[in-house]
Amino acid sequence: MRTSLLSLVILLTGAPFLLAQEDPTTPETKSLQTIPELDAAVNRLDRFNRDAAKKLAEYDTSRQIAFYGACGALGAFLFLTGVFCSVWAQDHGRNGLLWFILGLGLSIFTLLVVLVLNPSKKNYSPGS
Repeated sequence: MRTSLLSLVILLTGAPFLLAQEDPTTPETKSLQTIPELDAAVNRLDRFNRDAAKKLAEYDTSRQIAFYGACGALGAFLFLTGVFCSVWAQDHGRNGLLWFILGLGLSIFTLLVVLVLNPSKKNYSPGS
């Protein structure tokens, strides 16, 4: 009984050590296995980067510059129309801010209204 109990204790305490085998994928070998994967990922990113650089070099920026230039010219025209309508309104005793907003938003139509509402020079006297 004593030997069987002793062998049972040895088996229970020593079994995990006897059954434990060295894992073939230790941290050193795991890193060695992932190097090809990392190399493939780097190559994919490098190809993507080269393709993006090629597309960027082929991109025609002249159309974009022309578009922004036209937008800037239109914005300047709208602003100057608003300023003109505001100055005209203040000279004729009208609300300058309202006419600036109208001139900014509805530039052509507001200029036409200014021309229609503008009194002739014969009947106009400042301050009246």
